[in-house]
Amino acid sequence: MDLKLTDSEVSIGSFSLDLMAKDLGTGHFVVIENQFSFTDHDHLGKLLTYAGGYDASTIVWISESIRDEHRQALDWLNQRTNYSTQFFGVEIEGMR
Repeated sequence: MDLKLTDSEVSIGSFSLDLMAKDLGTGHFVVIENQFSFTDHDHLGKLLTYAGGYDASTIVWISESIRDEHRQALDWLNQRTNYSTQFFGVEIEGMR
């Protein structure tokens, strides 16, 4: 994907999406949520709220560590949504 950052800390009701981007290949919105440490249910719910609020086609959850239960939830969502909706879990690690 070729992404262009469009905004950060985007409001949706009383919540705030970390990053909003546009997929330059499709023109669709991409919502990106960052989370320190292990993934949790709170952020999974936020991701779904942001995706629905902005009609996003691509949903990216960035965390230091993705719990197996949340990886399974992302897999389940990918299996049950149409081909134009994609959920990604990205583990990020800093190196020195």
